[in-house]
Amino acid sequence: MAVIVRDEAEEPGACQVSNCEELLKNANSELGKAIDENKQHNYVYIFNHLTNSWKFAMNAMGANLRKVGGEEEVSLTPTEYGLDQNYPNPFNPATTINYQLPENNQVSLKVYDILGNLVSTLVDQQMDAGYHSISWDASQLASGIYIYRIISGSFVSTKKMILMK
Repeated sequence: MAVIVRDEAEEPGACQVSNCEELLKNANSELGKAIDENKQHNYVYIFNHLTNSWKFAMNAMGANLRKVGGEEEVSLTPTEYGLDQNYPNPFNPATTINYQLPENNQVSLKVYDILGNLVSTLVDQQMDAGYHSISWDASQLASGIYIYRIISGSFVSTKKMILMK
């Protein structure tokens, strides 16, 4: 598993942190220690170094690893704000909108018609950092182009979607 995650972290665009080279170097070093011929009889030694390699590779891809109640927990916390294109698009009558928050913040996610009239407020609350998804049912609306906009702190992003009945 450590080798697979390390390989994924080395793929172009996979690295999500500024010290990626250092983390991948450490991941490779830990893999090297795990396959040391003189230590192959010590399974705890091998396991520990494979685990360390996995952790370094996961950190390179933006995962925050922390101990919770004595056990490690993987928390994939985004490193930046983002608003994804809804899917499916065009849609009828429902669609899904994904967005990401790198920190806890107030979030407003609203849908407008093409004239700028507010059609629906999907989110208007304090949200935790992480990846979020919301479904929107537009079965009561006419076909057309709709705009959705997220505001969280100083982050603002707008995208359009098409409802086709």
